[in-house]
Amino acid sequence: MEQGLFQNQRLQLVITNKMEQQLSLLHMPMVELERFLMDQALENPLIDMESFDNNHLILKKHQNDKNSEKDWLNNIEQPRNLYDFLLEQLSFLTLKPKEQEIMEYLIFLVDENGYFQGDLQDVSKHFAVPVDLVEQALYRLQTFEPIGVGARTLQECILLQIRDVSNHNELAELVVAHYFELLVERKWREISNKMGVDITEIQNVFDLLKNLNPRPASSYQNDYPQLIKPELIISEDRQGFIVKINNALYPKLSCDSYYNERMDQLSKYDQSNYLTEKYEHLNWLKKSIEKRKTTLVRVMQAIIDKQNDFFQKGTSYLKPLTIKEIAELVELHESTVSRAVNGKYVQTPHGLFELKYFFTSSISTNGNDEISSEIVKDLIVEIVKNENKSKPLSDQKILDILSANEGLTLTRRTVTKYREQLGVPSSSKRKRY
Repeated sequence: MEQGLFQNQRLQLVITNKMEQQLSLLHMPMVELERFLMDQALENPLIDMESFDNNHLILKKHQNDKNSEKDWLNNIEQPRNLYDFLLEQLSFLTLKPKEQEIMEYLIFLVDENGYFQGDLQDVSKHFAVPVDLVEQALYRLQTFEPIGVGARTLQECILLQIRDVSNHNELAELVVAHYFELLVERKWREISNKMGVDITEIQNVFDLLKNLNPRPASSYQNDYPQLIKPELIISEDRQGFIVKINNALYPKLSCDSYYNERMDQLSKYDQSNYLTEKYEHLNWLKKSIEKRKTTLVRVMQAIIDKQNDFFQKGTSYLKPLTIKEIAELVELHESTVSRAVNGKYVQTPHGLFELKYFFTSSISTNGNDEISSEIVKDLIVEIVKNENKSKPLSDQKILDILSANEGLTLTRRTVTKYREQLGVPSSSKRKRY
């Protein structure tokens, strides 16, 4: 081997800091982008940023809910603060000063879901009072609204809701109090045998529980509901489907009028080039946002070209599609396309969808055709929906139906995986008597 210095030419992609930041902007969901731009406006005195148009916010929801896909929310009300609501109810009680103090302490040991997270022994030591007194205070708290608040366990939370006048059911109370774990596991026959009660009555108890709230304080959280802001809107005309950026969501960035009018004059006294750097940064931000918009439109247009049947005929015509196919079509790197579809949403004639929804794996058929895994999941849901509830179908039987009716070639393990992803219980837990 020879040692020495040699010259070697090679092609290599070098990502500069500016390019990396631009890719980071592309990756951000709209909510993150808003926060980022607000922070930039606070740091850069030259940035003048108009407020956002909140009339284009919509609630996040399950995308398969066909009845709510096109619902827009124009006004969002901030949820009520849980602690203020509990303290307000406390103010109506006539208590001794020590009892009042203990109750207030217990309220602030309730978590955002409504569950009591403290320890009665610790509270007892803190106030130097008997545990019985603290326990009585907790029981009093458990009479507050929302019903179920102050519970220490899920079982206690459900019991508090069952004991409420509007839901009171003696059998349900007994079942939850003594056989809660068996009920959750849907071992209805075992409970029926132990209690000497008809199995259909145990099923009715289970149905009652499904209408109760395991997180009683969920509507009193301090945060706004998770929001979706569709950055892309698809409309149809005679030429086909058109992709437009939802510009109402984007802030308008401009140079502050004070600095803009005096830039030449101020730059003479700016020895550190501070204003020049901030002005260049503002222009870079504007260009990066426009680049983000252009990339999103290009990617979405390519998706439309590949998924044209979906947009023309409906969700059941979704085809298998990979990020690599779109990357080749728009002549971008796969990682760039992946960033572009991450956390971005589009409003289509068929409802609201995340861009990642259009990328699915393929399932082969007997005729060597391929269909999307999302369509297979829809078929599984439909099969389970129409099954005989007293004799629910096993995963193998679901597979047999898919193979016979749709000509699909997949394994039972795949059916099990899709069923679990859909949140559909196993056949033994779907059985009705």
